[in-house]
Amino acid sequence: SSVTVDGLYAEDCHSCVRLLSANTKVSNIHITNIYGTYYQYCIGITRYQKALDRGFFDCITLDNIYASKAERFSYYKRDGLEEYPVIYIQDGLHIKHLKISNFHRREYTTLLPSIIVSGLGAVSYEEQDEIIEFSKEKVIKPTIIDCLMLDNISLVATQVLVLFILIAVGFVCNKIKLLGGITVKQMTDFVLYIVTPCVIVNSFRREYDPSMLKGLLITFAASFASFAINIALSLLLVQDKNEQRKRVLRYGAVFSNAGFMALPLQQAILGDIGVFYGATYVAVFNIVNWTYGILLMSGDKKYISPKKAILNPGIIGTVVGVALFLLPFDLPDVIGNPVGFLAALNTPVPMIIIGYHLANSKFNIKGFSAYFAMFFRLVLSPLIIFLGLYICGVEGTILVAVTTAVAAPFAATGTMFSEKFGGDTELSAAMVSLTTLLSILTMPVIIALALLVK
Repeated sequence: SSVTVDGLYAEDCHSCVRLLSANTKVSNIHITNIYGTYYQYCIGITRYQKALDRGFFDCITLDNIYASKAERFSYYKRDGLEEYPVIYIQDGLHIKHLKISNFHRREYTTLLPSIIVSGLGAVSYEEQDEIIEFSKEKVIKPTIIDCLMLDNISLVATQVLVLFILIAVGFVCNKIKLLGGITVKQMTDFVLYIVTPCVIVNSFRREYDPSMLKGLLITFAASFASFAINIALSLLLVQDKNEQRKRVLRYGAVFSNAGFMALPLQQAILGDIGVFYGATYVAVFNIVNWTYGILLMSGDKKYISPKKAILNPGIIGTVVGVALFLLPFDLPDVIGNPVGFLAALNTPVPMIIIGYHLANSKFNIKGFSAYFAMFFRLVLSPLIIFLGLYICGVEGTILVAVTTAVAAPFAATGTMFSEKFGGDTELSAAMVSLTTLLSILTMPVIIALALLVK
């Protein structure tokens, strides 16, 4: 206690100051006149990971902070999501008084928030002489406007723009005959059988933390429950006279684009722990997708024999990924780097495939069933899952992470399965595109609701 840290400067450094509590109180700490760029965080307020009790802090003052993010060196990267803000406040802490004043940031490296309270998300502030105070005696409940946050809307809009640029590439490649039907079928198989397991494995490549194991199991259970509810409701509510249309619409009602659309929001709102739980949902997505999803889109049970149900990319990737998380070692770079590179293809290649099929589509979405399926995917399903999990006692970061994943638009894998099994690829591509565009409006509202009760 009673420590002053004054006048530190570093460029391209891991971090500047880390306050660490291991079951005893850290109090009366004054950190001032901090300058430089840091690729982990500038200042971290954290707890000892192996401690059973929480960290305790009182009377912490941060003043005159002039810092920003530095580029993380490639040999420190794992999955590309281990990014921290400039000031990082971990979850699981008792903080009685924390005062931050005169915090200035001129950023050239990353759009990550300046201050994140892990489990709560980004903290709003003004750069000039704004004082941010946290007090145990006074808790301010966020309003719906606070939770909506223009940053969240902007982030969703940015993700949508990126997707549509990639879709446009596929569209143009079709029109100029750069891609053909056989090539697209091969690209589809490549994504489904090679890229998918790499995505799951890459998501779990992180340091094991015993305190996260319980959250991992709860998220697995909550994710499986959300899929079970969506499957039951889609069978009951999503109907169409045309069998191929019905399969596409039911698939979209059950499966969301939880990878590309949800993970960046989970990172921005919840930090690293949100990404971890989001990756857990993606793992469950792939397990269900490679069993029920294949049965739904193919209409043939021969594709889900016991052997295929166990030895499919979703199951294999999940087993390997969870094993890497639990075991005290990581993949060597000679293997880990290629896995990461292949995982990075999970967004561009499927979007190019969708763009290719959109070029053959009249984008003519007709019928009540199609519009209801979009409403179910973007509004009804996330609200039902959110309320169901909340009633069952799921709360905090896990509730927000799962709700965010469920609120995402139609999954791009629906178009790839349509291509593979001879389904209505034109309808699937159109539904993916339109729901992705509409998610700019729906996702921030659903996430805001989850944050209100978090």
